[in-house]
Amino acid sequence: MNHNPTLHYVIGHVTLKNLVLENSEYFLKIVDEGIDDVKKFLIAVWYDIKEGNPSLRNADYELFKEDFDVSIGVIDEDHKILMIVMPTVKEAPEASMIGILLDKELRYFALEYDKSVLDGKDIYMLCEWKKSGEHLNYGVVSESSFNSLLDSITKVIK
Repeated sequence: MNHNPTLHYVIGHVTLKNLVLENSEYFLKIVDEGIDDVKKFLIAVWYDIKEGNPSLRNADYELFKEDFDVSIGVIDEDHKILMIVMPTVKEAPEASMIGILLDKELRYFALEYDKSVLDGKDIYMLCEWKKSGEHLNYGVVSESSFNSLLDSITKVIK
């Protein structure tokens, strides 16, 4: 059995998280260029990691620009969230969506896909990654959608 992580997991939980939290000035410059540039950046990151790490599981996953949807959610005039729909998840705990709180200090949230142990249905857990590497779980979210992600992050930060 191959115990290497999936390409999807590495992008959502390692690479993008590190880029956002450890190189926030660089990441914010990309965000300032606009949504289309964010999408292009995400696609470039995906293929760079894919090509440089052939031992990752599901590395044959083909990505198309339409697989990413990016928007800005507004909580209030002081709090905005860059929301990213990740490519379709294939296994737990890949992230179906990423939410980046665009505040004085960026915060990185993910909706992690899983299966309910009770009935086998798809569930999503809101988690936050800290710059220190700490991983916080905030509980089950009703669905993987822009509104659900925005509402869940709003409850955490308010």
